[in-house]
Amino acid sequence: MQIELASLAQIDGIWPHIRDGIVRSCKGGNMRAGYIWQQCRSGNAHLLIAHDGAKICGAAVLQFEDYGKTLRGLALCGEDRKTWWPQMVDVVRQMVKDNRAERFIDEGRVGLKSIYPKARLLSQTYEIRP
Repeated sequence: MQIELASLAQIDGIWPHIRDGIVRSCKGGNMRAGYIWQQCRSGNAHLLIAHDGAKICGAAVLQFEDYGKTLRGLALCGEDRKTWWPQMVDVVRQMVKDNRAERFIDEGRVGLKSIYPKARLLSQTYEIRP
């Protein structure tokens, strides 16, 4: 399994393979897949893909913010996470270190805690609809 940072030239070719997963990842949050696609295409966000050569198994979209102090996870999707997740975490950690960011932050549904067992909960979001 390989984890690679997609180049700007690769975004449009990769997107159809991950779009539905990105849409699911955004469900219930403030982000929308179109915004994330736009951020990747403009170079304002980074698309990491996990693949075995022929098949994309997972993807993460990350963005530096707060003048580079924070690397934020915008979206995460994929299948058979056990085969690629540990390597993806290593690459993200290296991105944080290499760019001298102070932290990695990710928002998501309650189940996200299962993939970040050592993470500290910073806040919870409540939605009230009229």
